[in-house]
Amino acid sequence: MSPTRATLPLPVLLLLACTGRGEEVVLLSGVVTEGEAEGAGESPVAGLEILSRDLDDALVCKDPKAQTGCSATTDASGAFEIATPAAAAFFLELSGPEHVATTFTGLAPIVDFEASEGALWVRTPDQLEALRAEFEATCDTAREAGAVIEGRVRLYISGTPLDELPIVTTAVITAYDAQGNAWPACYLPDEGTEEDPGDTGSPGDTGSTDTGTRDTGAADTGGSDTGSAGGDEPPTATGSTGRYAIFGLAEGPTTVTYTYRAGELTYDEVKLFRMPEEGVAPTWPALLPLPY
Repeated sequence: MSPTRATLPLPVLLLLACTGRGEEVVLLSGVVTEGEAEGAGESPVAGLEILSRDLDDALVCKDPKAQTGCSATTDASGAFEIATPAAAAFFLELSGPEHVATTFTGLAPIVDFEASEGALWVRTPDQLEALRAEFEATCDTAREAGAVIEGRVRLYISGTPLDELPIVTTAVITAYDAQGNAWPACYLPDEGTEEDPGDTGSPGDTGSTDTGTRDTGAADTGGSDTGSAGGDEPPTATGSTGRYAIFGLAEGPTTVTYTYRAGELTYDEVKLFRMPEEGVAPTWPALLPLPY
């Protein structure tokens, strides 16, 4: 049995700020910082170009008829404002000369809204290189040119801080492009193994031990055999770190399936992305619903 539901990666990170608008497009405001993962940095990034696209990959403009206001630029404080489709999914792309192009997926309300603090961030090329190096030992594709999807998988529980949500240890993840070509994910060894003696922080995690993590077993009742195969075999699922990365992706719309176990049942979750050329789509976290 394999129930499937389609969701979007980031709506829970976007806080609504009602302003009374109810139009074809709404305005998203926010601040972009430089950092990584669940500990996004506090340094604002100025001069980034921001683009918003709908699910048909068309640019979203403040004045759709005149096709004006179709991009934005972050100011000295990292702040910006851009149009998104009202009451619909959208892709937000951030790019600049000193940072890797980065996309986030969101779900807009029917009114203007604001991105929550730390929700939008970009990496430097050196930080992307560190990510590739982190996965290189267990991933033959870590050096492939192309875009990257990466992150940590957690179960979503309403009202629980994101960094305290349970890690999903059994997730097997695959990306598909518009032609149906498949890219399987790579994973890190389980924490505390010889391959990875307890250092599970991402390159930007500043060595934190993620004390809020709770592996409750809600999505892992089959032991740790799927997380790290041991020996010379690479891990085949997210394991105790919850981490994954998919390298070498083509630019454009991409669908990602997350398959995870709960007891004897297997669940499939589908998420939508738009990959930037040679860029990154981070999922910190990739949220999966509680088994039902």
